[in-house]
Amino acid sequence: MAVGDGARTFAIIFLVGCAAWLSGSLLGFLFGVPRFQADPQADTNRILPNTNLEQISDWLTKIIVGATLVQLGPLAARMGQLFQAVGDQVGKPGAVVAAGAAIIFFSAAGFMWGYLWCSLRVFREMAALTRQDIDSLRASRTAAGLALPAAPPQT
Repeated sequence: MAVGDGARTFAIIFLVGCAAWLSGSLLGFLFGVPRFQADPQADTNRILPNTNLEQISDWLTKIIVGATLVQLGPLAARMGQLFQAVGDQVGKPGAVVAAGAAIIFFSAAGFMWGYLWCSLRVFREMAALTRQDIDSLRASRTAAGLALPAAPPQT
């Protein structure tokens, strides 16, 4: 095996892994976006973590067990075709398995990174902005002589 051959193999798997990671992280980002919930009774605003992942996993379980169990065959076949296409480009024994493992691993890792980053970092930023908006609203209403309820305790 020549050095250039190993570099080519690494480059192909690396680029496919990066693409899978990016796709997974975008999907994780969508699932992890916090939702803003206003509490109309308390006149306060809160940011809550998004529970779409739990809802979607519940929906997917019902769909898989129910009507679309037969549709998993075409999905598996398409994934197999993708693994085969990447493996053919590598051109080594076992490349199809390595390509499949890389795609699955990097997709899952990207999903977890995107979900956690969005859930934790974006949640913190949105909460800080909400507190600033409430404080500025409170200050403007106080300056205008209008009362606004006291801020809830920070947790």
